[in-house]
Amino acid sequence: MATVTLFEAGLSTEIRADAGETLLEALLRAGKGPATAVCGGHHTCGRCKALCRGELSELSAEELELLTEQEQLQGIRLLCCARARGNAQVYALGGETMQVQTASLQSRYETDGEGGFGFAADVGTTTVAVFLMDLQSGEVLGVRSAPNAQRAFGADVISRCDYASRENGLALLQQTLLDQLASLVRELCEEHGVAFAALKRGALAGNTVMEHLAAGEDPASIAVAPYTPKSLFGEYRILPGLPCSVWMAPCVAGYVGGDVTVGFNACVDPRGQESLLFADVGTNGELVLAHRGRLYTCATAAGPAFEGAHISCGMSGSAGAVDRVWVQEGRLAYSVIGKGEPKGLCGSGILDLAAALLETEQMDESGALESDEGLMWLDRQAQLSFTQRDVRELQLAKGAVAAGIDVLLKQADLAESGLSRLLLAGGFGTYLNPESACRIGLLPSVGTHKITAVGNAAGLGACDCLKSGRAREDAVHLAAQMQYIELSCLPAFNEAYMERMLF
Repeated sequence: MATVTLFEAGLSTEIRADAGETLLEALLRAGKGPATAVCGGHHTCGRCKALCRGELSELSAEELELLTEQEQLQGIRLLCCARARGNAQVYALGGETMQVQTASLQSRYETDGEGGFGFAADVGTTTVAVFLMDLQSGEVLGVRSAPNAQRAFGADVISRCDYASRENGLALLQQTLLDQLASLVRELCEEHGVAFAALKRGALAGNTVMEHLAAGEDPASIAVAPYTPKSLFGEYRILPGLPCSVWMAPCVAGYVGGDVTVGFNACVDPRGQESLLFADVGTNGELVLAHRGRLYTCATAAGPAFEGAHISCGMSGSAGAVDRVWVQEGRLAYSVIGKGEPKGLCGSGILDLAAALLETEQMDESGALESDEGLMWLDRQAQLSFTQRDVRELQLAKGAVAAGIDVLLKQADLAESGLSRLLLAGGFGTYLNPESACRIGLLPSVGTHKITAVGNAAGLGACDCLKSGRAREDAVHLAAQMQYIELSCLPAFNEAYMERMLF
């Protein structure tokens, strides 16, 4: 056993490292895992970098490949590879402060008018947002948001399911999430003079895996065919560390969760006859099509490319991220979040860049880059490039979403032109350029005037269900009415997927 001292934000914490354990595993066990470890310790993303000193294992093959020569000389290590052979010190490097989408449309529900306070939580795979509400007035007193602390266990839900299958993995994932939620709720309570222990109730919406992890339910069955969840929720649960019972939003299937049902319910009156598409595109792409009073839904495994993961210069939508790219006088121009030096590309910037490369004919419709180097430079000085592998990651992500939309339209016997509205939910949907999304084939070509960003629909839906019994009833009814289409076994989806890989 060794002692690892973690230095971050001017504080130091001593952590026990067991024999054979990587630094990342020791930090995760202590609740100090870095949110940058998006591959969950599989040595592929190269992002869990930290300055390390002391008695450590030799550089691994993965570190020799993923770290620059200068980083190796400086003592930078990958926490998922380095192991403490004795006492060691870890100096946390500056992490990303993500932009988390919390704004959304106005509620269409009145409060039940009972007294007291409560909280609502939107738990996404990548980010979480918490809202403190006065239950009598229905007023949201404050909002807190942060990257999901579980990102240290992997960027996507499959990585989380994999970690949950390890010894004590499920308990650690649940504790990590609930500790974070409790901390965010406490901060809001202290800011607004509300007693944390006196909170009357909570409401939580997330994808099906996130709700399982919050409730301490094993999500293993969701990760393998036929992708059956242990629970579809739509009920109150007692969650350790939170001061009140929490209503868990109803899920439809393994990959269509409570965030979709309450988000759709917040934005659309499901009793209407309008033909519209609701899309929450992120690590997972969840889609709902309303047509002639019927509801069709499916989920696509878009992967983390839209979040900037698995992209060579990718990053989250934080300071330093290139969020916009356009063609100016025949050349590529870009803007940076925070107006500082560019550090990487976030999802909206990746979409814009692909559209710009198509416009300038530096990339053809098959995705082939017109460069012998196999990459295109956005900025040589800043070392910002877009590689052939990056193009492939984008094609896989956008092809999955576009093919899912094709299947829903075919199921409803509806042409793209028959859509009256297209609603984009979530942070990525808020910041993407609809013209770029249509140009590369991510979204149907319905005209940008029909496309509306609805912001954090899941957060709004969770708040609706916190304050209104009718909203809770409507969400449960809505989930029961949705016709879920499992894409993995449909030949039509596979055919559409191959076609939609093209730009």
